[in-house]
Amino acid sequence: MGEYLLPISYDAASGISTEVLHDPTTGKSRMVAKQDVSGVLDYNTLRQTDSDGGWLFKDRSWRHAASIPNLVAAQWKTELGIDIYNKSHTAAIKRLLDDSDHLKLRIARFKLGRGDK
Repeated sequence: MGEYLLPISYDAASGISTEVLHDPTTGKSRMVAKQDVSGVLDYNTLRQTDSDGGWLFKDRSWRHAASIPNLVAAQWKTELGIDIYNKSHTAAIKRLLDDSDHLKLRIARFKLGRGDK
């Protein structure tokens, strides 16, 4: 008998489901979090084609750069030590978002890391 999932919770607001993956042959279990991020990525891709360049106001006082799904933020914090809610991590976040590997997280294509050291 192989591993099986035991549903624990589902947060409708974020779309995150938490499950326990259990292996009865070893008796070991681990928590698994899942989130369908396709809607966020599709929205981001659509916004990249907008002519507004991410500007939210006519006076160009605020620019929307990216939409980062919750589980991506959690993965960055766990694997890279980068917390998107920590202002001292701003330069590292900009470097990640400027990387072509994270293009689908971007709302508009402009370089974020300008002036960062």
